[in-house]
Amino acid sequence: PVPRGATSAPRIAPPAARSARRDEARRASLHLQPHRRGDKSEIVAYNSGDVAVYVRRGQLSEYDFAADAHWHDDIELIAVLSGQMDYNINGEIVRLRAGEGIFVNARRLHYGFSDTQAECDFICALLHPLPFCRGSEDVQNHILSILQDGAPPWMLFRRDAEGAALFDAVCELHLGEREALFSLLALSTGYRIWAQLLSLLPQNKKPDDRFADLPALKCMLCFIQEHFGEKLTLGEIAAAGAMCKSSCTALFKKYLHTTPVQYLIDYRLKKAAELLHTDKKIIEIGLDVGFAGVSYFIETFRKKYGRSPAEYRKSLQTPPEKQP
Repeated sequence: PVPRGATSAPRIAPPAARSARRDEARRASLHLQPHRRGDKSEIVAYNSGDVAVYVRRGQLSEYDFAADAHWHDDIELIAVLSGQMDYNINGEIVRLRAGEGIFVNARRLHYGFSDTQAECDFICALLHPLPFCRGSEDVQNHILSILQDGAPPWMLFRRDAEGAALFDAVCELHLGEREALFSLLALSTGYRIWAQLLSLLPQNKKPDDRFADLPALKCMLCFIQEHFGEKLTLGEIAAAGAMCKSSCTALFKKYLHTTPVQYLIDYRLKKAAELLHTDKKIIEIGLDVGFAGVSYFIETFRKKYGRSPAEYRKSLQTPPEKQP
């Protein structure tokens, strides 16, 4: 089983109390879960109800320097304005620096992170293909060619090279985010983005079976993200992907460069950090995210964040020092 508590034996609660605790853990985990479709892909909250385009400017620290591994039907474009971050796409890690961007194809597993907690200021844009496939059949075929099997899962582009028009289009999309005519701007800029991708992506597409085992990993990630507040074992995680424990571990290492157990612990800690922004008691937070003992929760949290949960919460309430 996954290590979850301190070495001392916890006091056993009455059955009714244990049942109530399980129910509360489930409610807490549901509150912190990403919104997903039936196929477990992420549901994106678009900027406008008129067109399926999402754009926002953010900093990596807002995601605790590591976004959750996720996937969606939309293509994704990241434009880095300052700083740097690493980006994992289907297990391949690339570094993005200021003035660089990345295109991530639809339904690819991906997330940005920084092991050194380096800050990164970036624009993220997501475009669903459907609104742009309602024109002529020729336009539809061009767009679908980017998404078909064998198409590149990702592509880097630079502002000072031939990817300049693509980088600028992502920035323009962000600048028009609050305009009254954003839906119209999103469509016109979106078509330019699709056109730029067609001109930059290689045309000689070849079948690629390197990621044939990715659906199994997605099932196991969803299982963890939906049940992290409950007691989980490696066997249960592996069963969610219909595989043995050793294959499960190998798959996590291939795509996420970590073990299933460590991924679960890190995910629990990330959700605990989110709950520390609320006024919920620290002992309740630890239990809600799946730690059986408060001492083990505090010890594990300190090891990852360099401070206890109480110190972490206090740092959130401390205003930044004024610059001279």
